[in-house]
Amino acid sequence: MRSRTLTFQLFAGHGRVGQPRLPRRTGAEGRSVAGRQAPNFGGLQDVLKAGITCGSLSAIGDVLSQIVTSRMASPGSKVEVDPARTLRMGGFGFLLYGPMQHYWYTILGHQFPLRTASHFLTKVTLNQIALGPVVAIVAFAWTLGLQQQAHLIPGKIKADLLTTLVTGWKFWVPVSITNFCWVPVDKQVLYMSTCSLVWTTYLSYACNKQVPQVR
Repeated sequence: MRSRTLTFQLFAGHGRVGQPRLPRRTGAEGRSVAGRQAPNFGGLQDVLKAGITCGSLSAIGDVLSQIVTSRMASPGSKVEVDPARTLRMGGFGFLLYGPMQHYWYTILGHQFPLRTASHFLTKVTLNQIALGPVVAIVAFAWTLGLQQQAHLIPGKIKADLLTTLVTGWKFWVPVSITNFCWVPVDKQVLYMSTCSLVWTTYLSYACNKQVPQVR
């Protein structure tokens, strides 16, 4: 039996999925263990679980995004959901976003294994300045590329990247601090899963906003 157990917990920004959770260690012991062991990425099953979870949340979030934007644009009118768009976002979560998070959070957990405020804040900060921009850019490129509009990617990044990142910072930092400080351990999965659904709803909206063509 493996000494580590994989827990499906969404944690510390952008929706953590399938990260191996280390036993609690403190001080030099935790730093020493992290320094001499290689990250345990698990097997293909763990990557698939991360992809399925994130893909499902991304697809559901896209449907919610389409419903909300449709209601806001035309109150009282019939809501029509674009299945191709939902499939694109679900595919992004399954093939890219979920696996990307799996490996990213495994590395973070290995480098910062202590359940302390300093390690927690370090992980949250790295999420926002490193993972956040990569996820947004890849999501924009994926969405436009599949619609044969790759020429719009530079304009999309210029128009919407900063706004998306700032929104992510405003959302995930307080969400993560709340999770770390006040949410009971047995409720953290539900709490962060709900928050991730909210975020994927916004991310779908950001990815599908129209942008002017670059001339």
